[in-house]
Amino acid sequence: MAVQTRSESTVATVPPYRWFEGGGSDRLLDRLAYRRVHAWKALLAKRGLQVEIIREAAGTVVRLEGRLDGQSAPVLKEGFQEVMSMGSSFIEVDLGGVSRIDGVGLAALVWAWRLAQEVGGHLRLARLQPQIREIAARIGLNSLLEITEKEPLVTP
Repeated sequence: MAVQTRSESTVATVPPYRWFEGGGSDRLLDRLAYRRVHAWKALLAKRGLQVEIIREAAGTVVRLEGRLDGQSAPVLKEGFQEVMSMGSSFIEVDLGGVSRIDGVGLAALVWAWRLAQEVGGHLRLARLQPQIREIAARIGLNSLLEITEKEPLVTP
């Protein structure tokens, strides 16, 4: 049974709950987080950015594909808050599938890094496309954020 969730006057169909482990009152919280994350993913897809979230013991990988620009970045920031509230202290953002990024997209990544720092976590960028890596180096983003060219810590 699918559930519909409303976010910014957009209706997103949420697949049946099957993502989280646990029990008791945490399970209810996880179900609510699950619904919010899927609504967020649907909203981003409408703005040209696909998101896959992979949770493992080592951390969480947020795999992005598409355009990270002024249309998708504000919504991405909302989702980062949700992902960080799920308890992962290490988040890796896989940008291997990002074909285009602008200043607003880069600012969203810096914002997510700051948020991770505030809650005692760590955010790392992985697999930047050559043109995005060059932009990051030019503006000094690589001195602020950890950037790796290795495969993400979690593979599908």
